[in-house]
Amino acid sequence: MRRRTMTSLAILGVALLLAVRAPRDVAATEAISLRLDWTIYGGNCSWYLGLDRGYFREQDLDLTIKEGSGSSTGVKLIASRDTTFAYLDYTSSALGIARGMPIKAIFGIQRQGPLGIISLKEWGIERPQDLIGKKISTSTGGSGGQLFEAFLRRNGVPPNKVTLIGLRGDRVVAVIEKQVHGFVGFFTTGIPLITAKGASINVLKFTDWGMNIMGPGVVVNTETLTKQPDLARRFLAAASRTWKDSRAHPEETVAAALRRFPKENASVILQQLKLALGAIDSAHTAGKPIGWMAREDWEEMQRTFLEIKEIKRPLPLDQYYTNELLPQ
Repeated sequence: MRRRTMTSLAILGVALLLAVRAPRDVAATEAISLRLDWTIYGGNCSWYLGLDRGYFREQDLDLTIKEGSGSSTGVKLIASRDTTFAYLDYTSSALGIARGMPIKAIFGIQRQGPLGIISLKEWGIERPQDLIGKKISTSTGGSGGQLFEAFLRRNGVPPNKVTLIGLRGDRVVAVIEKQVHGFVGFFTTGIPLITAKGASINVLKFTDWGMNIMGPGVVVNTETLTKQPDLARRFLAAASRTWKDSRAHPEETVAAALRRFPKENASVILQQLKLALGAIDSAHTAGKPIGWMAREDWEEMQRTFLEIKEIKRPLPLDQYYTNELLPQ
């Protein structure tokens, strides 16, 4: 009788143990996705380091990383919940929010704006006034042209004194072949592409001349924040470790990416990554952990978008972003 009782207790103990472990075991299979802004490049390759180091698995997350085709497409996907999280340019994200999309920024990464004007050194473009009489290209569509004109106005340069050309083709080639004097884009991406062709360049960073337009960061659907805040917290716990490690180990980061994309140019990817990591801190986020966003930076973003009439009315800033889910 005693043996039967002990056996029953042992069975009960095992059952209780399984019951306690079950929620975590089920959570370990929780599949989530992260949509990138573009195909692989140095600015978005850090996520593969966190994947390889198991940081997302430790948070009971089975992460799939999907390449993107532009942030303007990405905001539509995250708004429709086609993906769980997205790594997107905060210009597209902010404009989407202002137009009513149910999304929010939750983890700022390139908090120093990566926008700049890249030109061949021989043209002598070292300050905004040097742009007068020059031909400068932007990509077609988007807000690049309006932002460039706002940059000119803030620095006392009449926009009609600079010729702005929209190009659908390769802007790096256009600069090298001297079709234009320079182009507006992310210097974090463009510098390695153009120097890889042997060119000597100058870069006018928007942030150095009074305009900070933040670069990419993590965006999520607001329904996820409402219904699954713990999911977002666990994702950001892994993201924080990922980017901290990437900052300390850029070579290992690139190696993790190249295991998936072996045909990419390792040197270009590494240079892009180092430039992106150098844009992590804005003047208002220095000393703060990666991910934390400053109210002043979002105020600057909104003020600029109102100026160029990309948004019609100001919103409460907490509609754009939150720091509440960051690891403590």
